[in-house]
Amino acid sequence: MKPLFIDLTTLAKLNVSSAVSITALVGFIVSTGKLTTDSIPLVTGTFLMAAGASALNHVAERSTDSQMERTKKRPVASKRIGLLQAITISSAWLGLGWVLLHFYFSPIVPLLGLTNAFWYIAIYTPLKRVTPWALFAGTLTGVIPFFMGFLAFNTHITPLAIFTAFFLLIWQIPHFLIILTKYAHEYSSANLKPITEQIRVERINRIIYIWLIACSISTLLIPINGLHKHTFVPIIYSAMAAISIVILVSVMLKPTQEPIPAKGLSILTHSLQVIFLATLVLDSLL
Repeated sequence: MKPLFIDLTTLAKLNVSSAVSITALVGFIVSTGKLTTDSIPLVTGTFLMAAGASALNHVAERSTDSQMERTKKRPVASKRIGLLQAITISSAWLGLGWVLLHFYFSPIVPLLGLTNAFWYIAIYTPLKRVTPWALFAGTLTGVIPFFMGFLAFNTHITPLAIFTAFFLLIWQIPHFLIILTKYAHEYSSANLKPITEQIRVERINRIIYIWLIACSISTLLIPINGLHKHTFVPIIYSAMAAISIVILVSVMLKPTQEPIPAKGLSILTHSLQVIFLATLVLDSLL
């Protein structure tokens, strides 16, 4: 039973699906200014739809997964879970998620969930086999869940939602680039075109630095436009932007200095996201 449970959590890409559902929850809180029991079906339904899409991704990428050290032990790639079984499980998860969201919320919420699943499987996944720049298409899958939560009880999109979505959109670029750079040799072994074949690692690092600077600056759009309720918002965002810019610019201006390690960049990238969203949630709830 335990190995099957582990395979199912792997099939659902637990970390990714959890992040997707949390993003939807943030959208819900930003929209309503409250954390109510209505968030339970939202998070559950979003998680199920994300899990279903992730399972289909395992099916679609089983061939390339089997050729990479990092992914060859995945349940579908290693054939511990059969193709038909994986499709059945993914369909059940998608269906349950859709029903739950459709029952509790406006039709736009489950529709966005299906759109996100379709984009992830039918657009982003095939593009990854053609070009490493598919990452730009992949960024939409991280933004749509926010609007699923935001539009659960809201009929229009506000400037605050737009600026939040903008941050989530550009934040994913350095996130994806770090992953693509870190596992470039594995992508090569699976006959996928790694981005390092087109751009030197040193230049990719600089691109990551620039995008992270842009991310930190983009957080200031919220206080600049007066879209916050509490004074701690501009203080936190300004401090975060200043610290990030000082760190990144100091590295960029010293060509002889060692680049920031991938782990350090990943910590910085995720710290920006967590601090930005946590501040936004606190400002909405308090």
